[in-house]
Amino acid sequence: MSDPTQRFNSRAQVYVAGRPSYPTALIAWLLAHFPPATRIADIGAGTGILTKQLFDAGFSVTAVEPSAPMRNEIPSEILSLDGTAEDIPLPEASVELVTVAQAFHWFNQVAAIAEFERILTQGGRVALIWNQRDDSSEIGREYKVLVERHRGEPVPHVGPRATPNGLLGDLVSLRFDNPQMLTKSALLSRVHSTSYLAQSPALDADFSDLFDRYAQDGILRLPQNTEMYVGIPQP
Repeated sequence: MSDPTQRFNSRAQVYVAGRPSYPTALIAWLLAHFPPATRIADIGAGTGILTKQLFDAGFSVTAVEPSAPMRNEIPSEILSLDGTAEDIPLPEASVELVTVAQAFHWFNQVAAIAEFERILTQGGRVALIWNQRDDSSEIGREYKVLVERHRGEPVPHVGPRATPNGLLGDLVSLRFDNPQMLTKSALLSRVHSTSYLAQSPALDADFSDLFDRYAQDGILRLPQNTEMYVGIPQP
């Protein structure tokens, strides 16, 4: 599917079951730098993984997500709106922080940054966040080999490669350890939620074998880091 706003429509349930949350240290950093009364717009919120963590931490958070199946997975107590990063259904100067988790690489980035600036109050910040596998470990290297074996399209660029110079000023870069603990079912859900992998019985067989070789007591520990880039939009 060429439309990035709808490419996860059929994957909402496996996304919930298999995608990792964000580290408590990241939430603690946000709490240390933004008061609990901070109004946050979580853009490209997906199923609300980060949204719920922000809400549980006490922030006033609004989720914006264009995919109805993904948006329907966001807890009902959180305000969630149908919208895109390039056309955010919020008024000018209505939030102090924009968060984007695991989604900025799908946006028209120049248009999105302009929208972020519009909805932010003066001095407001943008936090771009990605969970990234740590492929330096033995299991990480094997996981990467399987991804390349079953890749059906190019892997999206994330992190600094997805953030062209000049879009965020006064940039702060942070990295947090965030290993994911997975049952076999959760591992397969993670794989099935990955839009650039070609789904097939061979895909399931290869990742099931990976689980069987590395899991201990029914749990596989997948090394992973979370990267966050916080700055002021520069449209």
